[in-house]
Amino acid sequence: MPLDRTPDHGTAYVPEAGPLPIRSTGYWLPDDHLDLYYSFDKPRYRWRGEGALNGVRYVGVPEPTLTIPAGSLVRLSLSHPYAPPGLPSGFWLQLSGWFTR
Repeated sequence: MPLDRTPDHGTAYVPEAGPLPIRSTGYWLPDDHLDLYYSFDKPRYRWRGEGALNGVRYVGVPEPTLTIPAGSLVRLSLSHPYAPPGLPSGFWLQLSGWFTR
């Protein structure tokens, strides 16, 4: 999936102008745990592993848990196009569920 990253926010998005991926959902096996935190009263998860992604909004149905363990199967999806305040318009990466072993 061709994702851009916002350097100040640590999350990723696909610009509305594209190129667009062929799927809007995918799965990830994080090599480190994800910790719950809140930003603007919205639940988000922070990944402490290596790489640029360090925060993603949680939009799932179950109540968020304090930690998603490393090795869990994490479902990621893209939002509908929108422009958060002060950020570009696009399809934003979001965490929509997980399965633990």
